[in-house]
Amino acid sequence: MRLADGYLAAAPTLKEALRRYRAQPHELDWLSVSYNMVAMDLWDDEAWFELAAGQVRLARANGTLSWLPFALDYLAEIHIQAGELSKAAALLMERERVDPGPERPPCPTSHCCSPRGAGTRRARPNWPGRWPVVRRTGARARH
Repeated sequence: MRLADGYLAAAPTLKEALRRYRAQPHELDWLSVSYNMVAMDLWDDEAWFELAAGQVRLARANGTLSWLPFALDYLAEIHIQAGELSKAAALLMERERVDPGPERPPCPTSHCCSPRGAGTRRARPNWPGRWPVVRRTGARARH
């Protein structure tokens, strides 16, 4: 509905769906990720924070390390939006300790709040699959 009919037509339905989802017990699954996206799309910071923080709590409590990096990314992003860069940086450093895999790109805004002296980070691949190096300032290196 959001893509076919546009934001204005979809917003009331998405708000109601988000309200109903928040009233249920949460699980770590792709549905929970989709509701993070709905909260972000609606600019509902309260719901976004509640869902992301709840997913981090669930992942830590259950020991679900495969979900923890995603949950930490979503929680870090809300802190970035709020200007709480030190909190975001701590979450992103935790994510790197849990999953330091070189193949998984960081969240799009992680270079903005990397701690001083963290060096460079990899960005999302540009076409056709190349990995430019992004400095903390966001400037791309020459290829």
